[in-house]
Amino acid sequence: MAAKKKKTVKKSSKDDKSDILKYIHLAIEVEKRGIAFYTEAKKTVDDYNMTRLMDVLLEQEHIHLKFFTEIYEAENRRGILDAAKKAGEYHGQKSVKNPLFGMDQLNKIVKQKSTIYHLFNQAIEFEQRGHDLYMELARKIKNKKIADFLKMVAHEELRHRDFIRMHQDAIYDTGYWLGMEHVRLQT
Repeated sequence: MAAKKKKTVKKSSKDDKSDILKYIHLAIEVEKRGIAFYTEAKKTVDDYNMTRLMDVLLEQEHIHLKFFTEIYEAENRRGILDAAKKAGEYHGQKSVKNPLFGMDQLNKIVKQKSTIYHLFNQAIEFEQRGHDLYMELARKIKNKKIADFLKMVAHEELRHRDFIRMHQDAIYDTGYWLGMEHVRLQT
């Protein structure tokens, strides 16, 4: 006797809407956690350059939050076409310039290095997890414009991660300032 084939249940557009709302809500929560993290991190440093780094990252997280919120509201109120249109309006953020440190700032920061190094590592991990999540959500969402938006934000999270690493290297690779390479401070 032949086994009966299982019928595949096709998701309705209502199910798709529910998934999109769920995924975008998750992204909103991630961005809120990022804002909270960078806000707290900013309070723990007193160097101008580190404060500026946190300001730049906060500004970019707020932009992501704004777009995710607008997409969520468009999907919730008017449906996938408006949400996709809103996602299509996002053209990405401009690359962030690396504010270079000077020797005076470097010497001051080195005194606080263990706390700052820990913050750098947490921030790098946070940005990597954001990237991974947004790429996973982009694979799950069927709407191309929303998926493309998520991929764009995911790539921006990698740029944030690399931006943070540049700062970390500028502080901890003292050879950079002395014209040498690959000399690390002891932690």
